Amino acid sequence: NNNYNTNNSNNSMDHSPTSAAAVKAAEAANSAVPVLNIAAFREAVSKGGDLTEDAKNVASQWRQAFSAQGFVQIVGHGVPDEVIEVAYQKGKDFFALPPEAKAKCDLGKGYGAGGYNARGVERVSASVSKPDGSELVGAQNARPPDLVESMVVKRLAEIDPIPE
Repeated sequence: NNNYNTNNSNNSMDHSPTSAAAVKAAEAANSAVPVLNIAAFREAVSKGGDLTEDAKNVASQWRQAFSAQGFVQIVGHGVPDEVIEVAYQKGKDFFALPPEAKAKCDLGKGYGAGGYNARGVERVSASVSKPDGSELVGAQNARPPDLVESMVVKRLAEIDPIPE
C-alpha cells in the first residue's frame, strides 16, 4: 500500500507531495525500486507532537523498503526539481575534473568522513564484521578495492574547513 497523493492532474515533473506524475514516472522507470512518498511524515514532523497514522505508515514503508531492497526512491521530500538538477550537474562536473583537481578535496580521512575519495580507497568487502561488531571478518581475504570514487559533502565548516 503506497502512501501517494494522486489528486494532482499536473503533468510536470516536480517532486512535491501532490505530484502523481513524479510517482508514476519513477515507478515506470524501474518497478523493482520502491518509490516512497514521505510528504505525510514531513508534515507531521514539522507540526511536532505525536505522529499521525499516515506518518507512521510512511515510517513502516521506509523500514520495509530498506529491509527488503536496501534502497528506495524518495518523493514528496520538498526539494524542487531545479535544485536537484543543479546538484546533479555539479556532481557530473566535479567527477569530470582531472584527478589532480579532485584530489584537492581529499581530506585524507577515508570514506565517510567527508571529502573526495579516489578509486581504490573504498573496500566494502573488508568492512564486514561479526554481528556483535567485535571483529572484522574476511578482511585478510577481502576482494580488491571497489572501483568507485566518491565525494561526501558535510556541513562541518566549524570543525573541518572545506578545501578551496
